[in-house]
Amino acid sequence: MRIHTNTVDGSDIYAAALHANARVFKLDDHGSRTHTVAFEVNLSGNSPRRTQNDRDRYAATYEQWGIFLARLYTIDPDIKAGPYKNAVDFKAQTHGAF
Repeated sequence: MRIHTNTVDGSDIYAAALHANARVFKLDDHGSRTHTVAFEVNLSGNSPRRTQNDRDRYAATYEQWGIFLARLYTIDPDIKAGPYKNAVDFKAQTHGAF
């Protein structure tokens, strides 16, 4: 998932993954036209399905991704992540589950 942010850094991403009981197996930084930086993040976790990028790893569950993103939104509510425009949109689309 591509995450565009103004304040989150790599250590925040690793901490959020740990909080979600998931593991970061790919973290690359990129430029962003809308934010200070963008990160490409892949998580592995407790899903019975394999990840798309590494068939030897199990994917993170929807809940793990939700917990992970919710933690990041507490640091920077203006993150653009995947289909979510910001923290308000994330909360609306996930019906406040996280």
